[in-house]
Amino acid sequence: MRWCRRSPAVMRSCFQIHRGVLVLLAMTSAAAAGADLTTYTNQRYGYSIRYPASLLKPVENTDDGAGKAFAAISGHAAFRVAARPLAGHTATEVADEAQQICPGARPHYRVAKQGLAAISCQTGDHILYQKSLLRDGLEIRVRGEYPARERQVWDGVVTSIARSTSTADRP
Repeated sequence: MRWCRRSPAVMRSCFQIHRGVLVLLAMTSAAAAGADLTTYTNQRYGYSIRYPASLLKPVENTDDGAGKAFAAISGHAAFRVAARPLAGHTATEVADEAQQICPGARPHYRVAKQGLAAISCQTGDHILYQKSLLRDGLEIRVRGEYPARERQVWDGVVTSIARSTSTADRP
């Protein structure tokens, strides 16, 4: 892209093209994510999530059967969903624990309210996002980590996965 440095007008054009490509990529990813959602269900804890199979592949179960990890098919994102007993913790306590993954324990975004705790922050060149639903004595946690440079693709995906989390009666 050395030719982009020739003049201010050419640089503006390169910037607009680059921005357009990123927007197109994000729109394509979002459309693909909505078009091919696959459900992961955890029978042990009675929850499920929906994820875009064209963007993510399941890679491993947790050792205790509480969840599953997912990796990007293309790119460098990693997602994990798991459940654990809430053990009487409040939403504020869950959010306090979650934000320890943030540099200086200072998230860019934090919410702690009845039935929900969520944080988001940037550590180095990675975005970290964690949302926990607090239901029936369980914490059902969705966590995503991805490079900030891939944010246009993964922000919508992590939000979609977190919003799709649902619970059912446990066996």
